[in-house]
Amino acid sequence: MGLAKLYEISGGHEILLIPDPIFGIPYKKLLGIAAIFEIGVAISCLSLKLCNNTKAICLIVLGNTLAAYRAGLWAVGWDIPCSCMGGLADGLGLSLESASRISLGVIIYLITGGYLTLFIKNQD
Repeated sequence: MGLAKLYEISGGHEILLIPDPIFGIPYKKLLGIAAIFEIGVAISCLSLKLCNNTKAICLIVLGNTLAAYRAGLWAVGWDIPCSCMGGLADGLGLSLESASRISLGVIIYLITGGYLTLFIKNQD
């Protein structure tokens, strides 16, 4: 989804100018930071030089960061669905609510998969 975020910030959508309710910076900057973070984790996971435990920890950190951000949005009463999939949701014909639910599923998958990998690898 990092590449989808980079594609999204290249457009001129009005929502990109709105300040994020948690950090107070425009969404364009926030999505750029998130995209770099997500692409970095993806590259780490594809690296042949890193052990599986390190890759799992990268997934857990990414998943927990995204979950904490969503919890922060919920805590401040932000009820606008997450546009974190960028233009990918539009391209697939998904509503913002559907895209937000899919993103939440991905977050749960990242965290669960990361912890299961650590657990299974450490059972050997």
